Amino acid sequence: MTIAILYREELKEYDFGPGHPFRGDRYQVFPNFLAERLPPDNNYEILKANWATDEDLLRICHRDYIDFTKQYYRAVNLGLDEEGDFFQYQALDNRPIGRPGKVEEAARLVIGQAKLAADLIQAGKFQKVISIGGGCIMQKSLPVKGSAFTTTSPLLPSI
Repeated sequence: MTIAILYREELKEYDFGPGHPFRGDRYQVFPNFLAERLPPDNNYEILKANWATDEDLLRICHRDYIDFTKQYYRAVNLGLDEEGDFFQYQALDNRPIGRPGKVEEAARLVIGQAKLAADLIQAGKFQKVISIGGGCIMQKSLPVKGSAFTTTSPLLPSI
């Protein structure tokens, strides 16, 4: 049985900066490790998902949450001093240290992968799908406030 593995190099942008435990290099480690130890053959197929759109996100988040998160993470990625209403929408562990990667864009990719995983399973194309970048950490938020935009809720696969 072939397993689908959802991965894109752009996941490395889910990087909260030096000194933070969420660093982007972890997304590059697994595909290299896998390729060295297990050839794709019929074992797995690596697929690329699309980024979640605002329309996708509006099914599980409020507009102000989406807008703030997009604006905040883009500003800090550019090195701008952005505070805003951070704690209205995010938790302290999602505050970047220094200059982070493109966290919001990478988060949309993780959500897009969750959506594709559900679609692949529902369509019967694969029995198992592994989404690199998703996991239990992705299940801590509410539609208006969360631990991170990337953690947009356990409802994700139903987008």
